Amino acid sequence: SVSSPAVVVAPAAPQADAASAQVPPPPLGASPPSSGAIRFGLAGIKGVGELAARRIIEECAARGPYRDFHDFMLRVDLRAINKRVLECLVLTGAFDFSGGVREEIHALIDSSLAAMLELQRKYPALRPPDPEPTAAAAAAAAAKADQGAMLFDLDEHAGNATPPPREQLEREYQQFMRVSSSGKGRLAAAPMAPPSASQSQDTGMFDLGETAPAAKKVAAAAGPKVEARVVHESTRLQIEKELLGFYVSGHPMDAYAGLAEALDTYTPEELLQQGDREEFRLCGIVSGIQKKLSKKDNRPWSPFTLSTRRNALQLNMFADAYAAYGKHLVENTTVMVAGNVIVGQDGPRINVKECYPLDAAVASNIKKVCFVLKSDHPELVGFLNLLRETLNKYSGDSKVELALLLEDRVAPVAEISNALNWKVYGKAFQPLRKHPAVAGLIVETRTLELKQDRRWGDKKARG
Repeated sequence: SVSSPAVVVAPAAPQADAASAQVPPPPLGASPPSSGAIRFGLAGIKGVGELAARRIIEECAARGPYRDFHDFMLRVDLRAINKRVLECLVLTGAFDFSGGVREEIHALIDSSLAAMLELQRKYPALRPPDPEPTAAAAAAAAAKADQGAMLFDLDEHAGNATPPPREQLEREYQQFMRVSSSGKGRLAAAPMAPPSASQSQDTGMFDLGETAPAAKKVAAAAGPKVEARVVHESTRLQIEKELLGFYVSGHPMDAYAGLAEALDTYTPEELLQQGDREEFRLCGIVSGIQKKLSKKDNRPWSPFTLSTRRNALQLNMFADAYAAYGKHLVENTTVMVAGNVIVGQDGPRINVKECYPLDAAVASNIKKVCFVLKSDHPELVGFLNLLRETLNKYSGDSKVELALLLEDRVAPVAEISNALNWKVYGKAFQPLRKHPAVAGLIVETRTLELKQDRRWGDKKARG
């Protein structure tokens, strides 16, 4: 888990010496790792592509690093950078360096593109020069010109108008971004504070942290149509995995640290070494779901992958279990599965008999949490206050105990009143687990007991 940018918009680093020149060049846009940052080739981001990456890097190399998202918009070649490219850059953290929140910057993409179109309409010289036309294209353009001028030529009054100084251009960009906040224009954006007189061309003109409330959506001609994407904090990691191929700024199982390990009866490596019919319980992330039909009775079943923080296992949910728990099999969701190992001639197979959303499984299977506290820690009272707030907010059936660490030995345990039993919730549990006054944890879980398979004979007898 890291808090640094997932992607850094920067040109590739130059070769250091003759020896390093013999090494194959890094991916486009990549550069050597630096402290506190992760470098990733721009062309390696799904949806960006090599042409867009080259244009971004060329501009960066020519006029220096980008200050923020808005500076990027004012400088980039919009023929190569459409809405889809901007979405992919923002959602993989390319602008995290500016201090802006990904979800808030993403909400500004439509209005930023519309504002740039307005600026280019007003100042045609801002439009990047078109590539040299082929002979056929030139002939077609001449033939079209002979047919007469367009009925409405919005740029006729501007001609080759030279853009104003950079500071004025940025001010006009902000004005276009503000138009729709009053509902009077065709742009749609959140209001942006105008720059103060003390701000110069060399300083950051835009504070994304202050000017990025959710923007209204617009139907602007800003590149090919893309699927609507629900973007908020809870989907950030899922989008990173989709666009980069792996998690960068965190991991979905982080919210269950200390709890998932207590629920797991075996690690993935240990599970594959167990004997036939050995039962297990394991927490992880669902992916690679396949839906198949049984050859025996044409009932649906599913093989899928369950990933923990460090391993991935191939599991099978056969027809009976699929009928009861298949609704919980959703791509990139966290679950707790239970079942048994079937050892055959081809090796062990993992058979899933039960599957539950992990939040619900944690709440129902954690019997007791004992916090081992540092008795002399100055923030001990702060922990107790935080614990009380959490217990009041999440009432449930799990017990809570406290133990004080005295001279490197645990003192007698104090059990908190049953009136303060709580529902263990992963995200609320983590601040308690990580509190500096906590020396350790003892988590007690319910014993694994699989539900009994329903037999046809039993059903017939009950009938």
